[in-house]
Amino acid sequence: MNSVYLVPKATLDTLKIRGVWHATALVGDPQDRWLLLVEHSDDDSAAAVAKADGVIALPDVMSRTPVGLAIAGTLSRSNATVVATDTVADVLEKMRPAWPMAKLRF
Repeated sequence: MNSVYLVPKATLDTLKIRGVWHATALVGDPQDRWLLLVEHSDDDSAAAVAKADGVIALPDVMSRTPVGLAIAGTLSRSNATVVATDTVADVLEKMRPAWPMAKLRF
């Protein structure tokens, strides 16, 4: 199961993630957050990351749910043209030129 999160750097440094993951800094983010993509090994791992301090879980990667204006604004600082109507899959595709690991399968 793949999940995407906005995670403060301080929290990212303390997470014990089970599964394959990769993160990238959101340059210019005033809260020093990173975009984290995780291929969880189990549901407990996903729940632990989602409950960590300051973590924002983005909509399910496979859903057609838009990320919304707040997330789009945050991610657009990364030189990706992210808009509020983009899904998480759209966001990952747009971020791949700057973040090659932004893909659904590692």
